[in-house]
Amino acid sequence: MTLTATWAHDQRALLTTVEELDALLDRLARDARAADRPQDVQLTAHGGAGEQDAQRPFTFYVAGDHHSESAWRNTVPAHAARQAAREFLLTGALDPRVRWHTD
Repeated sequence: MTLTATWAHDQRALLTTVEELDALLDRLARDARAADRPQDVQLTAHGGAGEQDAQRPFTFYVAGDHHSESAWRNTVPAHAARQAAREFLLTGALDPRVRWHTD
């Protein structure tokens, strides 16, 4: 399986192993802490994911400087997102611990 990770304005990486995923997420987390700015990371595979309350918006900053919004139903906590990405890379299956929406 392959995931595409996208962050900042033009940074992108193809991930095919759990080790690549963990190394990238660890590096981005270190960089974000050093810069004292949160870093959004989008992991893209076929289909979609989400949970939480579908009615209220989730606001965030793309690359730390561009305000954007998404529905809470399109988000998962960072630890659950990492585990779901690991599960997908290892098995090609959606993590059963996450409530998925795929239409």
